[in-house]
Amino acid sequence: MGSGKVVVLVTGSGSSATPSTLYSLRRNPEGRRVRVVCTDIRDGVAARFMCDAFYRVPRAGDPGFVDAVLEIAGREGVAVVLPQAPAELPVLAAARERLRREGVAVAVSRPKAVATALDKYRMLRAAEGLGVPVPRVFLVHDWDGLVGAAEELGYPDEPFVVRVGSGDGMRGFRVVVPPGRAREWFRGERPGGAPWTTLSGLREILGGGRFEEPVMVAEYLPGVEYTVDVLAGDAGNGYRVYAVVPRRRLEMRISMTWVGVVEERRDVMEYSARLAEGLGLEYAFGFQFRLGRDGVPRLLECNPRIQSTMIASTFAGANVVWGAVKLALGEEPGPYRVRWGTLLLRYWGALGVHRGELVASDWALHAEQQQ
Repeated sequence: MGSGKVVVLVTGSGSSATPSTLYSLRRNPEGRRVRVVCTDIRDGVAARFMCDAFYRVPRAGDPGFVDAVLEIAGREGVAVVLPQAPAELPVLAAARERLRREGVAVAVSRPKAVATALDKYRMLRAAEGLGVPVPRVFLVHDWDGLVGAAEELGYPDEPFVVRVGSGDGMRGFRVVVPPGRAREWFRGERPGGAPWTTLSGLREILGGGRFEEPVMVAEYLPGVEYTVDVLAGDAGNGYRVYAVVPRRRLEMRISMTWVGVVEERRDVMEYSARLAEGLGLEYAFGFQFRLGRDGVPRLLECNPRIQSTMIASTFAGANVVWGAVKLALGEEPGPYRVRWGTLLLRYWGALGVHRGELVASDWALHAEQQQ
C-alpha cells in the first residue's frame, strides 16, 4: 500500500461531478493526503474555490491542450490525471504514453476503447456482440430513413427515442411521443425527466432532408433506469474488474440522479463486468441500463469517465474514484464491501464570490479544508 501525499489533476472541473470527485479523493479509505489541482476552459467555475490550485487551459481540440496539461503537471508535481470532460477523453487517451514517459499517469482507457464507448451506436453493436441486451436501434441519415425506422419500432402507436451519436448526457436526446399523447406527457412528465417532442417538432429540429450527422432511432424503454459505476484495470497482475456498483435512479434532475439507491442487481452487474472486459475499459467508468416491458435490462450507453453521481458508490463503501488513482499508481485497489441499500439524496450547494475571492460557502468540504 502506498503512503505519502498524492497530487491529482482533475480536468474538466466545471463538470457537475467535481464536488463529488473531490469528496471521494479527500475522503479516501486510507486517509492518504491528496492535493487536488483542477483545470477548466473557464475561470468562472465553482471548482476554482474548492481545489488546492486551479488553472485555465485551452479546449481539448486546441493543439496546445496536452502541452498545457504537461506544464501544469510538472509545476505541481502531479502523479495522476483524472479526466472528466468527454471532449478531453480521446485527446488524453492518445497522449497516455507521452504523459507516462514524463512520469504522469492518466486514468483513461486506451484510444480504441474510448472511441467505441463514445460512439453510442458502435458501442451498442459491440455490446450486442458480447451478448448484452440492447434496445432495437437504427442508424439513419435522412428524414425518410428516420420515419421508416420509427414505423419499424411501432410508431405511431408507440413512442420512440432519437439521439445524435456524439451527444453527451441529455444533449441531442429526445423521446418522440405518439400523436394525441403530447398533453399526457406534458402533464405527467416531471421536470428533469426525459425531454420529449412530437414528430413535427423533431422535423423542425432536424429538417426534412439529409442530416448533418447520423441519428440513432431506438425503441423507448418504459422501465426503471440503472446507472452502474465500475472500476477495472491492471495493477500489475493482469486485468481485473474490482467493483461493479449499480444504483437505481428514483428521481432525476438535469440528467443527474437526484434520489437513488445502491442495489445489488445481479444481471446488471454481470452485463457490466462483461462489457468492461470486452470493451477493454479501464479505471473509473460507468454504464446506463433501462428495463424493457419484459423486465430485461438493456444497455443505453457507456460513460468512459468519472460519472456525476459516483459519490453514491463512495457512500456505499466502494470509492471507485480513489480506486482509479490507485490503479494509475500501479497499486491494488480494494477490496470493497458494498453497503447495498445505501440511499443517495442530492441537494444544491452554492458559493459566494466577491471580486474573485470566496466570501461564503455552504459546501461542507470547504469548511473541512479550513480546519
